[in-house]
This record gives sequence, structure tokens and C-alpha cells, in this order.
Amino acid sequence: MIGRPASNDVRRFLATALFLLVGTLAFAQAGGVSEPQATRHLGRLVVRLRQAPVALALGATGLGEFDRACRRVGATSLRPLIAPRRVARAASEAFVEAGLDRIVRVEVAVAERDAARAELLRCAEVERVDLADGARGAKVPNDPSWGSQWPLQSNRLDMPKAWNVLTDATGVPIAVIDSGCDQQHNDFKSNRWINAGEIAGNAIDDDGNGYVDDRFGYDFVNLDGDPDDDFGHGTEVAGVLAAVGDNVLNICGVCWKAEVISCKSLDSTGFGTFDELAEGLVYAADNGARVANMSFVASVDDSTLRAAVDYARALEVVQVGAAGNNGNKVVMYPAAYDGVLAVIATDSGDTRWTTSTHGSWCDVAAPGASILTLRNNGGTTTDSGTSFAAPHVAGLAALVRKLNPDLDRLGVELVLCYSAEDRGAAGFDDDFAWGRVNGQRALDLAQSLRASVTEIPDGGKFSLTLDAPTDPGFVYFVIGGFSDRFPGVALSTYDPADERFFPVNHDWLFDFTLGTPVNPVFIGFQGVLDATGAATATVDLPRHAFKGMALDFAYVTLDPANLNVIQSVSAPARVWIR
Repeated sequence: MIGRPASNDVRRFLATALFLLVGTLAFAQAGGVSEPQATRHLGRLVVRLRQAPVALALGATGLGEFDRACRRVGATSLRPLIAPRRVARAASEAFVEAGLDRIVRVEVAVAERDAARAELLRCAEVERVDLADGARGAKVPNDPSWGSQWPLQSNRLDMPKAWNVLTDATGVPIAVIDSGCDQQHNDFKSNRWINAGEIAGNAIDDDGNGYVDDRFGYDFVNLDGDPDDDFGHGTEVAGVLAAVGDNVLNICGVCWKAEVISCKSLDSTGFGTFDELAEGLVYAADNGARVANMSFVASVDDSTLRAAVDYARALEVVQVGAAGNNGNKVVMYPAAYDGVLAVIATDSGDTRWTTSTHGSWCDVAAPGASILTLRNNGGTTTDSGTSFAAPHVAGLAALVRKLNPDLDRLGVELVLCYSAEDRGAAGFDDDFAWGRVNGQRALDLAQSLRASVTEIPDGGKFSLTLDAPTDPGFVYFVIGGFSDRFPGVALSTYDPADERFFPVNHDWLFDFTLGTPVNPVFIGFQGVLDATGAATATVDLPRHAFKGMALDFAYVTLDPANLNVIQSVSAPARVWIR
């Protein structure tokens, strides 16, 4: 579970802070590349000058300082964004007002691009320098039934845009604690986790992990190394999560490629004892699972299962649990345990599925009604329940972890909650919790800021630099906070338009200058957002006051048309005070 809304003091601070933004912040453009790009423009920098070039001939602009900087960085080409015209432009005043006459493209060696960008930014004649990032058509798989997978479409999880960033979660093993998986299903087989240290069928525990022949997982019900599915539920769950994508077959999962650890802890009737479920989870954590899906429920708070959840949490496993299918607010486990994301089910109308268990103990919602997925022993089937909402979230968690391996468990959970689309009553509510998850927004937020240092000694002043955010066309500001409760986000934000809170921990201690220098609100540290969207901060800490705490920074994204509306909060850049 994730923390509840922040205090009224925080609300008042942020409501005030938003008004301070007017006139102080520049529109920030994306500075990073979100996925491998065509090599033709990797050495290109798009430079906005403070005045139009005097001339663009023989590789020079006529702006002395800028031309000298271009020579220093070894620019191989210099050309305007828009080719010069011999005849008058129809709307020349608008062209100049938009600054299009001041944009030039500079080509440098790919290996020197970042250093060249930094050098050009130091030039007084340069307003900003962007990388030549771009857009591409939304990626869709060629699986024939893809069009029938309504949860993944652009008006729900928006996976085509998310898949533009990442489709492959290999390297982030995902445990499915369930009735096993159809190990030979032709739309799942290549996404099985393989225990490289184990030789299947030789009746020997080759890797010494305590389990014999566990090549693809383990059967904790029948105590053997064959976690095949004899009930069907686990295969359906695994299909939502990781049916092989873009293979011209059946459907695709949230992750087109994955490593699914099959942990068979439910028997042929769908029942599992708490000790078998706990053993499956511990096995998964011990064998490197980074995400665990638990689509089973009980109304009993069992100490053994809770201990296994606590253990997996200590190993930084992101755990996702189905909320249940009772249609009421009765607390269900393991979803309600600390460290487990409890998932409510939604339907194709983007409303809460009427049979879904829900309540204040839940975290996010995801599609769970009439879900097309894989069928045990081949082919596909359709089923409903929070069992199938949970793997949508688990799949996103795996993609988030693959995209940003520096995020810890809490960071991944917060990214999923930060990026959820608000549904139902404004803000957190019992029907949707923090909202229905969104793949594109989750992967956008997963690209965490980076600080120029990761640790600072206790006491004194230290300068930090943060990378620019990745959403073009929005307004940004930076906030920071301390936490002594646990490593993680000490950030919260409040949208005055809909009173929506984001999930946070509540250890607040602020002082950040918004935009161009103004008087700090409190004491502690202050910073400036520059024209490129990057931020610098000077931290001034009293000795011993914050030793051992995490100092976290994040960009808050605002709607440029209405600075009172917060669009999102980035994943944090974290610096430890040692």
C-alpha cells in the first residue's frame, strides 16, 4: 500500500507556489532520448539563438561568440531550421515572433554531442540547445487478435505509445505465483524464465538452491520441478502479462518479451495453502524476481504469507496483488499488505467493474473485465476478475524497472501511482484508488531525473545539477524534500483544480526557489530552473541535522495553458546525505 494524502500545510504551500510560477518559468523542451533513434541525427543539436543569424554562409552565423564556440566543438555542419526564401513569407511577423528565424542545426561527432551541448549552452548568444529527439508512429504488434485487446488500446493503457519506448522486459524476472503456466503454449514458451544453473530432468539440485530440476520454476504443490498449469488460471494471468508480442500469433502481453518465473502454489482446483503460497514467493525473491504477481485472495491475515511478503519487500521486489471479486470493501490479502500494490478492476467503459473489491486500502485500478488472454493447452480465452487486472500492473512495473533500473521498489510503485489517470471522484477515492494505470504515462515518468552527484557529506554547501525533464511543451518547476522514514520520495503535490493528491510520504522540509531567483519560502536550499529545463540547486545543510537521510528532487509538470493544473510528477533524483 502507498501513503494517503498529505497535510493541509502542504496543500497551502503548493497552492501558493503555483501562483509564484507565473512569469518565472520557461517552457522546457525534452533533452533526452527515450529509445534508440535513427543514427542519422544522433550528432545533431538544435540551437535557439537569442538573435537571428547575421548570415549563414561558409558555416558561420555572423555571431562571433557562437561561431567561435561552434569551431571549438568541431561542428561539421551549420544550417538554419528553415531554408532562406527569396520571396516574402506569408506571415513573416509570426515567423519571427515564434523564433523560427533564430533556430539553427549544428552537427557534431556523436561521441562529442553531450560535451558540445554543454559548451554551446555557455555561450551568451545561445538561448537553449536541444537534442534532435523526435516522434514516431505508435507501435502496434502484428498479433492477429491484438485489436480485440481493449485494455491495451490508446483510450485505456495507451500501450502503443508506451511500446514506442520499450516492449522488452527481459532482465527483470517476473514471478507469477499461481497455478503454474502452460510451459508449452506457443504464445508463451519463449517468455519463460530459464534457471541457467539447473539441468532439467537429471534429478539433481545443480545450482544448490534447494529445489531439484527447477529449470523454469517450481511446483510447490506437488513438490517437483514441473510448474505446468493443471487449473488454467496461471496461464491466463501470464498471458495478460507476457504473451509473446509481435509474433503473428494470438495476442500480445503488456511485455512482448519477458522472463516469467512459474511458481505453482495453487492446485488443480485453484486452492493454495498459505505456506505453499509463501514458499513460492520466497523462492521467486531468492531467485532474482524483480516483480511478483499474486492473483489470489484471502480474507485472513496469515502471518506466514505476511512474512514472505515482508521478505520479498526487503529484497526490493515490486509485489502486485488482486483486490478480489466480492464487489465490496472487505480488506483482502495479500493485496492489503504493506509493500503490495492492490489492484481494482475496471471495465471497457473505464468504470469500476461492479464485482471488483475496492476501498481505501487499494492503490490503483486496471482493466479486468472481459480480458482476452491465453488459454491453458493452447489458443486464447476471455475471462474477468481482478486476477487479470493485476498482471496489467505487474507488466508495467517490469517495463518501468527495465527502463530505469536505478528506481527502487518504492520508486516503481510511486511511478505507477503518479502516472495513473484519475477516475471517479476527484483525487484518491475508494472506487479507483489513485486512478487507472496508463502505460505511456508510466514509462514517461520512469525516466528519472539524474543528479550530478549521488552522495554529499553531512553539513556545508553543495551544488547539484539535475537533468532536464522529458515531456516537451509543458512548464516545469523543481521541488525537493527530505525523508528519514525510508529511502524514497519525500515529495507530494496537490492539484487545486481537482484536489488530487499524489501518493507520498509526509516528511516535509522545503526551501526551493521557483524559476528565476526569488526569495526562498523557507530556509535550507535554493535553486534555479534555466532555459533548457535543467536545474541547479545549492544545498546548505546544518551539520548532523539530516545525516543518513535521502534528499529527493522531482520535476512537477504543469499545463502551460493553466498553471494551476499539475500534469504529473517525475520520478525522483536522489542524493544521500552521508
